Amino acid sequence: MLGNDWNKSAWHGTTKENAEEIKKYGFKENNVNLEAEELRNPNDLGGGIYFYIDSIYGRGYELASKYAHKYKDKIAKRQQCGIEIIEANISTVSANLLDLDDDETNNFFIAFSEKHEEDRQKVVHKLKNDGAKRRKNYDGIMIELFIKKVNEQNSDGVVQVVKKATHTNFDDCISNFHNGIELCVRDTSCIKLKDEESVNNGDEFKKFF
Repeated sequence: MLGNDWNKSAWHGTTKENAEEIKKYGFKENNVNLEAEELRNPNDLGGGIYFYIDSIYGRGYELASKYAHKYKDKIAKRQQCGIEIIEANISTVSANLLDLDDDETNNFFIAFSEKHEEDRQKVVHKLKNDGAKRRKNYDGIMIELFIKKVNEQNSDGVVQVVKKATHTNFDDCISNFHNGIELCVRDTSCIKLKDEESVNNGDEFKKFF
């Protein structure tokens, strides 16, 4: 996690109603407290705001659109609106970026995970018994535990952004191969929205669903 300034263009898919709120008031913090009694299973990269970026797997905009049309469509129908794709610039410094695609960082994470599986299981046992728990993907818990340790030892600051190649289930098929790179932004001060003209409704990608 050594280096200088780090920034990327990134895309977040949501409903039009939610997008209007975001454009007015910004993204809401989405922190995870593993000590909480009523804890919902964190998302796969831990607490934060999720974005896709351009990569060998595809354009971040298209991936965000595919995600939103699959996973936000029911919410959009309840809100009686469509889907919108928000473009933003994500900026941090490399010391505050947790890049889980970096070999050295990934090796540290694997070693940490082996030592702290019992700690993760303690958290799993107290999770709310909802769909997030029944997915049985508890990576987010281990990432939260790892970040807590990193923050304790990082004299340059705290983890603001997590980056990792992931697999999103776009077509109801499970795969061991990545199909996108996601950013989980833990500190909303790292997010700068592009101007409204660059915010797209994503409807041209409806044909994929």
